[in-house]
Amino acid sequence: ETPLRRNKSKAVLPSLVAAMTILSLLAAAMYATPESFSITQHQIDQLKASLATDVPLPATTISLIGDVQTNATAPDMPNSSRPPMLEAASYLKIMAAIDDWNPDPGYVAAPEGSPFLANANTRVLNLGQPNVVLAIGDSHLDYIRPRFVKLLQDTGDATAFPTMVFKPRH
Repeated sequence: ETPLRRNKSKAVLPSLVAAMTILSLLAAAMYATPESFSITQHQIDQLKASLATDVPLPATTISLIGDVQTNATAPDMPNSSRPPMLEAASYLKIMAAIDDWNPDPGYVAAPEGSPFLANANTRVLNLGQPNVVLAIGDSHLDYIRPRFVKLLQDTGDATAFPTMVFKPRH
């Protein structure tokens, strides 16, 4: 910067203005067409496309593995999460378990049209407060989310705690 400021050439100022104009045009193009420049927008578009497409699952009634005859009794199938296990696992139960898991109690997905540039991984804690803390990082950001839930619980007053927005890049 110093050599540029001290330069006596008359081309310095016009070249800086031209550079800023180019950057402004590039910023306007990025704002107008985020899908061309933004990884986050690509993720949102891919998510919308995958949700809009129905994938047919083939129905089958044949067993891929033949029955094996043994003299041993069938062992009890342990269920470490909620004993005792009442039914054997099936495809439908496994698919339903995806919605049964809640790794982020207290967190909600960023609302539609929020200013947080939300993607599928964006989570918000204590939505609606005037103070906002935006945390941007990689998947390690997920490790500290429970700590902020604990801080909110320890505060006792949700209005005294800021809105926490977590935007990890997975």
